[in-house]
Amino acid sequence: MLKNTDKATTYSAFSDVNISTEIDNGAERGEEQQNSDIKSDLEGFNMDDFVMNGESPTVILKKIIIQVPVKKPNKQKFFKVLSGPEWEILVTVLELREEGEYYLVTKNIAPYIIGEVKLVRLNLAYYLDGTPFLIPIPMPEPDNPSKWNSWHRSLDTAVKTAMRTWIRAIPDKSSNGYILMEAMGKFQEPILPKDLTLKNYMEIGFRGRIISELDHPVIKHLMGQGHGAVAQETE
Repeated sequence: MLKNTDKATTYSAFSDVNISTEIDNGAERGEEQQNSDIKSDLEGFNMDDFVMNGESPTVILKKIIIQVPVKKPNKQKFFKVLSGPEWEILVTVLELREEGEYYLVTKNIAPYIIGEVKLVRLNLAYYLDGTPFLIPIPMPEPDNPSKWNSWHRSLDTAVKTAMRTWIRAIPDKSSNGYILMEAMGKFQEPILPKDLTLKNYMEIGFRGRIISELDHPVIKHLMGQGHGAVAQETE
């Protein structure tokens, strides 16, 4: 019995060695396969493609302008105005005060509604976030340039000041004009579209609000020929 037991013990010992050897070989083959996979993955690997050197990644986006309000600047926001003759223009507009809207009027129609239109200078401005808007500045009467509304004159001053620095224009009834607040710190300039001209901004700002015919709904409304036509036009 002892001999048989020894044989069994001896067989068992060799069996353990064989199993251990198979496990070790399997592990080696697994490591070799893993190393082969890593080597395959690293072929063509270039560290320069990943090292940022402390730089932030550049986001390639283009801002699409779909709205350009025609209005006076918000009294609570800082704004600037683009300088240069290519960024301003004299035009005739019709203002609907209740709706807060301006209509661009062609020069051949303006004489027929002379009491409703006014000559303004449009200047392209923008807020800190880059939102553009057109500022309409009423001009003095051609036959009496010295008689210029104080509100209009101070708005003109605000626009010219905003061509060189960030300001807020705050209406002040006690002075019959605007109070200007200049930013004391330095703001980062927003990125503005480089492919847009003043004409492009005007096309967007006055889309659906151009009066070039006498039968325009706004004119009919003002002449009492089309009750409710303005509401339909501005919806």
